[in-house]
Amino acid sequence: MAPTVTAIELSAKDIDDLPDGVSLKTVGKAKLVLYKEDGQLKKACNNKCVHMGGVFAVDVEDTAKQYVKCTMHGWMMDASTMTYPDQLKSITTCCVKGTAETKQPQLEIKALEGGGVEFFPK
Repeated sequence: MAPTVTAIELSAKDIDDLPDGVSLKTVGKAKLVLYKEDGQLKKACNNKCVHMGGVFAVDVEDTAKQYVKCTMHGWMMDASTMTYPDQLKSITTCCVKGTAETKQPQLEIKALEGGGVEFFPK
């Protein structure tokens, strides 16, 4: 029997309260990376690096508020594209490098009546 997929919900107010750019948010037990542009939630993924499962932190040096950095090996993820561009230029303590083709698994975003959203694995 396949496991039941439970949707993660975010209210319209929670979305409105997010700044444009990347944000880290915990909803229930789910830890998420969210990317908002022009007031609209555009991208979402679990806060877990595709490389080895490390947790992301907001990159404080990123004034565009577009990147998160894995706390395990330093991989930088562009939350606007959910990819890991230019890892060879980024400091990392691991021998495996990401490229622009390395994709972060995303969550599907479905609009709810009243302005909120639900997230599902794609």
